[in-house]
Amino acid sequence: DDCKIKVCYMLSPQVKGKVERLYQRIQDCLLKEYVRAGVFDISQAQPILNELIGKNNYHLHLVHSTTK
Repeated sequence: DDCKIKVCYMLSPQVKGKVERLYQRIQDCLLKEYVRAGVFDISQAQPILNELIGKNNYHLHLVHSTTK
């Protein structure tokens, strides 16, 4: 709730695997960005998370055809 992330349940195993790989990639990117920015609390982390989600959702080459 603090990060304002909505849960979306996918029912097929193939989609679940694709979503899990996406989350792993986002988490890897977030960790690197947070370390670079010296983030220590959620108020510092939120803008970086929002930017990464925006990049993921709105750059055409990153939008997944099944999960959107």
